[in-house]
Amino acid sequence: MLSFLGRGKPSDPPPEPSPAPDPPPASSAPPPPSAPPDFSDAKAVTIELVAELEGHDDRVWGMQWEPRGRCLASTSSDKTCRLWSQSAAAGGNWVTVAELEGVHNRTVRQVSWSPCGRLLATASFDASTAVWTQSGGDWECVAVVEGHENEVKSCAWSPSGTLLATCGRDKSVWIWELQPGNDFECVAVLNGHSQDVKCVTWHPTEDVLVSTSYDDTIKIWTEDPDGDDWSCSKTLSKEDGGHESTVWCASFEPGGAHRVVTCSDDRTIAVWNAAGARARVSSSSLARFEDVASFSRFASSRGRSLRIASFVAGQTVESSALHMRSGPRGADLSIACKFPCGHDRPVLNVHWGRNGLIAAAGGDNSVRVYAAMKSDGSHGSGRAWAEVGAIGEHHEDGHLDDVNTVAWHPTDPTCLASCSDDGLIKIWKVTPAEE
Repeated sequence: MLSFLGRGKPSDPPPEPSPAPDPPPASSAPPPPSAPPDFSDAKAVTIELVAELEGHDDRVWGMQWEPRGRCLASTSSDKTCRLWSQSAAAGGNWVTVAELEGVHNRTVRQVSWSPCGRLLATASFDASTAVWTQSGGDWECVAVVEGHENEVKSCAWSPSGTLLATCGRDKSVWIWELQPGNDFECVAVLNGHSQDVKCVTWHPTEDVLVSTSYDDTIKIWTEDPDGDDWSCSKTLSKEDGGHESTVWCASFEPGGAHRVVTCSDDRTIAVWNAAGARARVSSSSLARFEDVASFSRFASSRGRSLRIASFVAGQTVESSALHMRSGPRGADLSIACKFPCGHDRPVLNVHWGRNGLIAAAGGDNSVRVYAAMKSDGSHGSGRAWAEVGAIGEHHEDGHLDDVNTVAWHPTDPTCLASCSDDGLIKIWKVTPAEE
């Protein structure tokens, strides 16, 4: 096991746990409609601009909703991360509720919330990843993890919140484990890619990691049986029905996560069937685990219950509610379909929403939305996907430069956010079009 350590905040004692606390943002996004619209039979959608968020001084690279949707985090070439939320005091307008700055000295490329919403990771071109938390109403950096030789392109928390994956221009993927006192220990450095690694994405419920790269491939990483290291269980390339150029991003289907969507410089979107994941942790158990305010690490015995070491007040807290379900080693992806998607420049980002729709961001300044269709034009299992709505560069409300990221709201199926090189974040309302 490797022993590179991120710098934690050494002097603060671990906080006492509190029952089911609220996530940190003070204000919240609008509640979802009482009766969410049904997209299952929609052959077209209407995309309307709700808000335009200005504040960053340079291009906006990445963004992610807080897990309960209470605020939106964004990152920029202006070296900051901003948190946005609607404010009742501002008449329902979107405002910056926090600006995270003073740690990174180059572009902040990507951001990732921990599953409990209490920790926020920011990946930067300065070769570091910072971890932030809210203390006394203010956000502070509690750790900086370093190891990459140069730009860090992406970061992502595992579903348990105990592992943080990062990737970078140095062609490597690093996996860090959270330790007591907000320290991070590097437990794996994965060197399978031959070019920049653009994105890392965890399976929503399992410790299976997917990485995408400038080398035109997708790799699946899983922990070895002895738990001492990680290895690549599969590589997907154009010979497997995959992409023929840089693969920018991967996004798992919400819920059962039986499919994955990827996008590429080749201007296509690919949908993959996912099967054979190693083990599963029940979501109710994960919520119980995340409610412990100062959790640090866990050790697993395959096929037996997980032991959770919380180190609260110097004691080890064990939970028998968490169980690993034995299953096949590794994970597998097989191509379901790949389709040209209407973008006439690279497809830079995709996100699969709980509404069943896939949103895509393009280098052609557009935001596009797709639905799975049966041969008769009705919605189906995904044999064919069709564009059901778009906001292009010539639309009066569209972005004026590359759209870098799109993100569906985690609880409101009609809410979609996008960010761009034009320095703006746009909030859209997506609804089934009237026939």
